[in-house]
Amino acid sequence: MVNVILSFDTEEYETPGSHEGARLWLDLLEKHRLPGSFCVVSEKARLLVADGRRDIVQRLAGHEISSHTDRHCRPPMHAVYLDGMEWEAGVERVVREEAPGVSDLRAIFGRQPASWCKPGASWGPQSCVGFERLGVPVFSDAPFEAEPGWPLWYCGQLLLKYHMSLDGFRGRTDRVSGLARAFEQTRRGIVRDGYLVIYTHPCLLVMRSFPDNFRYGADPPRHKWVPAPLLPADWTRAWVRDLDEWLGWLKTRPGVRFVGYREMLERFREPEMRWLTRGRLAAAAGHAARRLTHYASGRLGLSPAEIFGAVVWALARAEQGRLPARTPVRRPLGPTRTPPRLSGPVRVSSEEILRRCRTLDRRLSEERALPSSLGLGAARVGPGAFLRAAARLVARLDAGRALPTSMTLRPAPELPDLASRRDIAGLRFKDTWSMFPRDFEGKRIIRAARLQTWTARPALAQRVPPAGQARRRRR
Repeated sequence: MVNVILSFDTEEYETPGSHEGARLWLDLLEKHRLPGSFCVVSEKARLLVADGRRDIVQRLAGHEISSHTDRHCRPPMHAVYLDGMEWEAGVERVVREEAPGVSDLRAIFGRQPASWCKPGASWGPQSCVGFERLGVPVFSDAPFEAEPGWPLWYCGQLLLKYHMSLDGFRGRTDRVSGLARAFEQTRRGIVRDGYLVIYTHPCLLVMRSFPDNFRYGADPPRHKWVPAPLLPADWTRAWVRDLDEWLGWLKTRPGVRFVGYREMLERFREPEMRWLTRGRLAAAAGHAARRLTHYASGRLGLSPAEIFGAVVWALARAEQGRLPARTPVRRPLGPTRTPPRLSGPVRVSSEEILRRCRTLDRRLSEERALPSSLGLGAARVGPGAFLRAAARLVARLDAGRALPTSMTLRPAPELPDLASRRDIAGLRFKDTWSMFPRDFEGKRIIRAARLQTWTARPALAQRVPPAGQARRRRR
């Protein structure tokens, strides 16, 4: 089984006539009775209303609506302004810039956006936190996922990646057969019961290309915008016919289920509060003492940051050599600055680690982020070194053994294993999108994105009853 999402980046507001692309796709979806997930730029939605296209607005409202940000590639862009800001200021800027657009989508289409989609390559981990604060919990077209076709929790958001584009087939002579082959090939690379996002830009049904008004960070006044050239009507009709035939073929594929981003969230959504038994806490702590990565057991998944928060909470309340019977799972962010790394072994007392856990416990509740640096004795240590030491104390208490008078902290990685994965270690912004300023590198965002792998873990499917069963229970 593969869960297919048909996703539409509905963004073009610079070219008169581009609205027709969305209308044509709505015709196709309604003919084949397929659900669409439309990632709409708020400025595009406002323009549909201003141009009197209530017909399109009403039909779009029958499908899933997501945010493609307020103004897409028109400055200011997330990545560009976030690269020059401290963490919390950046999050607040995202909320300030995007709140009006999220509100407008809700007012125009009658519901909260199901997800947000980054414009081009423009994003930062602060964007995830900002949209989470705005009540948008899913990041579509995310830069990474757990594995092909499987979501990743990261910075409190469910990340889903795009997999197959329709746009590159426009100029081909084998469009229908080529799309069919591409789908089957892409499907083979998706994990079992995973998701597969097929995406396109509706405007490219009627436009030859995208406009260049904001290239390299330019922001000319509206009266100087140059619209994109339109396609001949007969060319558009031929492309629509081929898409019609391909959608008919796609519907017949065995093991294909059409879903939306909201349904994926429901599949992987977790309770607001989770608790760990003493045994589960000890198992997660033992895992963290050996390796800085996520922990998974059955239907329990914990990020390194969640393990850190649980270990600190439990040790802050350990009394008479006993751990609490249950420990809550908090969801702190990772460190927001580069942690120090030990240059050699450091000897610290167990009592000092316990005292530090008591102060850290309050700090995590207030700041909701791991510390970037901690003072232990005469040394400054990062959260990784501290977690390994604290996790060893949890293991001793769980086994009923007395704590050692002191212990040795040794140099070890301060970033989780995931930060070394090729796509994250190789994350870059320079020369990835023509809308960025020519010299834009995004070095601070790259560093922040790697630091926030502390929050990452593969999503675990939850037991969600079929809709019919849920209705019967409510009666």
